[in-house]
Amino acid sequence: MAVFTQAHPQQSSANVISHVERYIANPPETSVVLTFTPEMAGAILATYNAENRGLKPHKIRPLIGDLRSGEWMLTGETIKFSKRRLLDGQNRLTACMESGVPIKTHVVFGIDDNAFAIIDTGAPRTAGDVLVCAGIANPQMVAHVVSRLYAWEETPGVRSILRLSPNQVLHLYQTRYSDIGEHIAWGRELQAKTRLAASRGIALHYAFTKAAGQKVADTFVRAWIDNDPTIQQASLLHRRLAQLQSMLSGSLRANTVYAMAIKAFNHFMVGRPIDVGQIAWKEGEPMPSIRSVKDE
Repeated sequence: MAVFTQAHPQQSSANVISHVERYIANPPETSVVLTFTPEMAGAILATYNAENRGLKPHKIRPLIGDLRSGEWMLTGETIKFSKRRLLDGQNRLTACMESGVPIKTHVVFGIDDNAFAIIDTGAPRTAGDVLVCAGIANPQMVAHVVSRLYAWEETPGVRSILRLSPNQVLHLYQTRYSDIGEHIAWGRELQAKTRLAASRGIALHYAFTKAAGQKVADTFVRAWIDNDPTIQQASLLHRRLAQLQSMLSGSLRANTVYAMAIKAFNHFMVGRPIDVGQIAWKEGEPMPSIRSVKDE
């Protein structure tokens, strides 16, 4: 059994890191049992936890209680390292550091970095968690938009987004939707002016841009945001959604927003004025497809 102890108060964190570095460089084939002092846990977190998901305070508090009450037990649950970073165990190490109580635990080294998305310790990795670790800004928002865009492209007319694994979302972002960031400002401005979720505006502006070009998408969404009466379709959309929000105390289903916006955009594309009935949509109806310049 390998044990990290703090035999001397002057023992430096650098010495602890050197032990961990040795295991990371040459991973043992089986787990090892290590005892981390609070100082050591802090050193590990400071050195190897830069790319992990956010801490979960609601998970940490009970662990602190268990450690301080002496109820912590050595189980088969492991802290996991890849060949370069901490993959799983940050909440346990944080509890050790904050409680001031050493923690004895199984530790596994050499896990593939790609396994992060499927490691499950009671708080399954979401697509947003995986995007965070890939260094992608606005991860939760981007994950939702990727899933929505992929559903529109792959299953036209289907109302729901497709169930994608976190790694699938990351792959789609990297290979197909890496320019989503260029549309975030539009979604946020739409949210500020209309109280609609930013992710909905991002997805629509992105899809309109791909279908009709940036100039056309910008013109329509700008008119929607500003309630510009010179763009009749966008202005009507703005006013009708506001009416529905008022009637429903601000709660509008995503599909309602998407369907009405797409209908208004399609009429804008052909220069055809519309009335409220022409952008109406009911749950259960197919999701309308976005008109492309190729359809002209």
